[in-house]
Amino acid sequence: MKTLRKQLGELAVLLSALILFQSCVIYQRTPVTLAQAADANKKAKVEMKSHEKYRFKSIISENGEFYGLKKVDEDMVKIPLIENNILNIRLQDSSTSTLTTIGTVLVSVLAALLTFYFIDTGGGDWLDLSK
Repeated sequence: MKTLRKQLGELAVLLSALILFQSCVIYQRTPVTLAQAADANKKAKVEMKSHEKYRFKSIISENGEFYGLKKVDEDMVKIPLIENNILNIRLQDSSTSTLTTIGTVLVSVLAALLTFYFIDTGGGDWLDLSK
């Protein structure tokens, strides 16, 4: 019974880690312009010429001005973007982000199952290559 409780605790830690991994975002390698980023309406990573990096929920255009939308506490804040200060803008790669999340979950579950197998059986002899 103690082993089962220990395993359930380890499983809870594993599932907590999976939840954290699901929030990962992968950005495209090719940079885009401010206008393309505003049209795409995706998460964006903006690198300034001062090498500061900002992550925005999206980039919008209002009256010819560009703004990055960032969530601060519970409010959406518009941060003005000046094109002359921007080094590059990269948009979220939705398909790669989704595949990475699914792959991370599958690998983690497989690792957990193998760990529980080795704990319960002591590893068995299926890894013994001397036969």
